[in-house]
Amino acid sequence: MLCGVWTMANSAEDTQADLLRLRNYIQEWLDANKQTWSGLFAKAGHPNGMSTTWSRLRLKTHPKPETLRDIAQAMGIPWERLLAVAGIIPDTGAGSTRTQSDYDLTPREAGLIDAFRALSEDHRSIVFNQVTGMAEATTEAAPGTDT
Repeated sequence: MLCGVWTMANSAEDTQADLLRLRNYIQEWLDANKQTWSGLFAKAGHPNGMSTTWSRLRLKTHPKPETLRDIAQAMGIPWERLLAVAGIIPDTGAGSTRTQSDYDLTPREAGLIDAFRALSEDHRSIVFNQVTGMAEATTEAAPGTDT
């Protein structure tokens, strides 16, 4: 019901933007946790075909909140986080209200986060993948050295 009410108020373009944001968020989580779409959906108790639909962004409407709950549980994250990423509820979680001092960031790090947040979702995904790949390569290339 929650999902049906929301999609009626949203335009088709808004819905597609929400779905792209959700898909990219899950893809980033999968990449960071070295998991697959099919593995995540199996852990959540959903069929492999559904994972293909999501990964290829073939969803036509917002997923059911119950499905998001199952996926969030399988990811080990709060259900509300996926609801917010999907655009079903406003993003008002603790992480969205943290400030620079909450994370003990330097001004340079805070500026980087502000710049990252200004990017489109597509660009965020690219930058995230590049930065995490560079960090992993740096760690793998020089274990035990000062890099």
